[in-house]
Amino acid sequence: MDKLFGVLHAENLTKQDYVKCFETLQFTEGMKETCNFLQSQKVPTIIISDSNSYFIDHILQRDFLREAFCGVYTNPARWESSGRLQVERYHEHDCNHCPQNLCKSTVLHNYLTDCQQHFKHIVYVGDGHGDLCPCLTLKEGDYILARKGYKLLNCLQGEKSSEVNAEVVPWTTGFEALQLFQTLCDT
Repeated sequence: MDKLFGVLHAENLTKQDYVKCFETLQFTEGMKETCNFLQSQKVPTIIISDSNSYFIDHILQRDFLREAFCGVYTNPARWESSGRLQVERYHEHDCNHCPQNLCKSTVLHNYLTDCQQHFKHIVYVGDGHGDLCPCLTLKEGDYILARKGYKLLNCLQGEKSSEVNAEVVPWTTGFEALQLFQTLCDT
C-alpha cells in the first residue's frame, strides 16, 4: 500500500482528496449503534485492521467513535512534509497465512496476554481472508461474526469448516451483530 500511496502522490493526490473520499464512506448499517452499545456496556473492544492508522483514526473521529475502542492495531501512517502519505508495516511475523505486514491472530493473542483479563467469550467480527487466521484460533464458546457475501464466511463454511471451533454467525447489518452482543451481555 505504501507504494500505491507513492503513486497517488506522484499523481498529485492531496490530503484533502483523501478527506473528500472519506466523507463518502459510511459504516455498515447498524455498526455505529453496535459500537455505542459495546462502549455503554464497557465491553473491551479493539480494532485489528490491515488498513492504516490515518484512515482508521479519521473515520473514528469523524463519527465520534474513538472512545468506543480500547485499542487500534493497524499499519502506522503519517503525512510527510511533501504531502505524501507514508505507511509502514505493523510488524514482522512468520505466519504463512497472513499478509507480510500483519498477522491478526498474533495481535489478538498478544492483546489477550497483555490485558491479563479472562473473557467468557471472544467475538471476532470480520469479512476478509486476512480474518481467517485469527478465527481459526478461537475456541468453543467464542463467536465469529462473518459477513455474508465475503471471503471469510465462504472459507469458514467451505474448505476450513472442519478447523473452526467457534460458532460462526453470518451477518449482513450491524443490527445482527448488535443482537448477538445484547444477548451475550444479558447472560
